[in-house]
Amino acid sequence: WAKHKQLPLFGGFYNQIGRKNTEIEVKTYPESVLDQYDMTPNERWIKDGITIEAQRFYNVGYDQYDQRIIFPIRSAETGMLMGIKKRCNYLTTDESDPKYVYEKDYACLMSQTLFNYSESYGDLYGNEVWVVESEKTCMIGYGFGVKNIVALGSHSLSEKQAQLILQLNPKRVIMALDEGLDFEATETNLRLLKSFSALRDIEFLYWDTTLDSTIKGTKCGPCDNGAEYFKKVKNEQLRRWNYDKNSEK
Repeated sequence: WAKHKQLPLFGGFYNQIGRKNTEIEVKTYPESVLDQYDMTPNERWIKDGITIEAQRFYNVGYDQYDQRIIFPIRSAETGMLMGIKKRCNYLTTDESDPKYVYEKDYACLMSQTLFNYSESYGDLYGNEVWVVESEKTCMIGYGFGVKNIVALGSHSLSEKQAQLILQLNPKRVIMALDEGLDFEATETNLRLLKSFSALRDIEFLYWDTTLDSTIKGTKCGPCDNGAEYFKKVKNEQLRRWNYDKNSEK
């Protein structure tokens, strides 16, 4: 796994914006941690649209002990392993058994990184950057060539994540949270990004999921319905966001 060289924007100026007096320490682990898992591609995720190639690229594996699919969370700055996230490989309605959990010995602060940032840095820097919720959305997109995309791991953008996005020197940023969320979540994230980009003229857009009634209630991401639907999202369902006027088409 090769790490792309990253160049700090404006000599690292954005590294300093909003920096707190104390830095949050990010713990990392050796790659050998992954040796304990079965790294055979997972059939459930192949059916979900995550190709074998994508699963191998993102080091998707399987924990036989608790029947969960695993994938590494990496440091945006170094590409080193900083956590392992797990998804149940079975159906359950038990609220005490969440679909996604972190490996207890390798939990991490997702707010301090972005999924697919270090993995696809060369495709992100200086490009249009899509910001989504789910790591799976990034993996699905990889299968049909969409690599300029990062995942928050939630619907809420942190200050650190905002800084990381701006360090990519993006041409424009598209906030594409999952269907079903109130627009307030999208706008809160966009306002945070705007507040960190005072010296830049960046175009901000968002995915308006209300433009397509056929996906209502699906909680899908922009890549989750395949390559053709992603083209439809990109060409027909994006709206320009204006800081002063809230939003306009």
